[in-house]
Amino acid sequence: MVSKFSIKIWALYFFIVVLDFIFFKFSAFSLDINSIIQLHGKIFVQVVLLFASFLIYNKNARKSLKVIEPIFIGLLFITPITVLTYFSIDFNFPLVDNYLSHIDSDVGFRWHTYIKYVDSSYFISKLLWLCYISFSYQLLLIPIILGFANQHERSYQFIFCFGLVSVIASLISVFTPAYGTYTTYALDVNTLRNIDTSFVFGFIEPFDAVRGSGSYTLSAEEFVGILTFPSVHAGVAGLCMWVFWGQRKLFLPFLVLNIGMACSAISHANHYFIDVIAGLAVAALSIFMSSYFFRDKQKIAEKRPLPLVVNPI
Repeated sequence: MVSKFSIKIWALYFFIVVLDFIFFKFSAFSLDINSIIQLHGKIFVQVVLLFASFLIYNKNARKSLKVIEPIFIGLLFITPITVLTYFSIDFNFPLVDNYLSHIDSDVGFRWHTYIKYVDSSYFISKLLWLCYISFSYQLLLIPIILGFANQHERSYQFIFCFGLVSVIASLISVFTPAYGTYTTYALDVNTLRNIDTSFVFGFIEPFDAVRGSGSYTLSAEEFVGILTFPSVHAGVAGLCMWVFWGQRKLFLPFLVLNIGMACSAISHANHYFIDVIAGLAVAALSIFMSSYFFRDKQKIAEKRPLPLVVNPI
């Protein structure tokens, strides 16, 4: 079944692919095609297994496909979106860390004070860490929840917004490359007691390699988040807060979880406070733009509660 909603989301997917081809003309690095093919093979196998499990739960293949398709496209988004983020950094514009840190200071945000507070509590540090790593899990779980609740249009719109957030953030980042807070403020992570910094420096090596003058080959096995301003983590957090707006049973827990995810981008990644604000603004813009494309089905956004126990597909 090909609906007008799936056509829109596939159109966005191919738009991102076209952007990649355009940027590739100006890029100095190459792609490891074999690793990308292998990644897509794994995605296909995972989706087939997921579809088969849905068929065991419900024999209606047509409705199962309506649940699976947004998830499938969302997984396919991984490659062109990640490649686009690397292309945006490859333009090699001047670093803007000084500007971002000054903005934080001007609005009264004290990064060192915030880090000291989070690090002083094992519970807060661990909680924010869990919020941070919920990023990919939420992108998979939310379409499943919406699909089983028969809110398929909302599911398509959510993935559509994810694609928009990623594209807009990548285009902005062409002009705003940055190392981020931990590098700029030269904080010795060995002095931290509780904050897990696993994601803090992982992007620095590919970031420097892409911006360097030498050759660089991007492999799917090495995909990492490479953008600082705006924060894609914060942008997705904004989408996950919005998607259950008006749903009494789910809105509050997802609101709390994603406030935590937005805050964790500062403590557990390499983001400035202004990165988070910008990411949330990009999410709001993406929701507004998507509402135009999906406006003929805005009944999906009405305050109609999800069932306490979701119905079979």
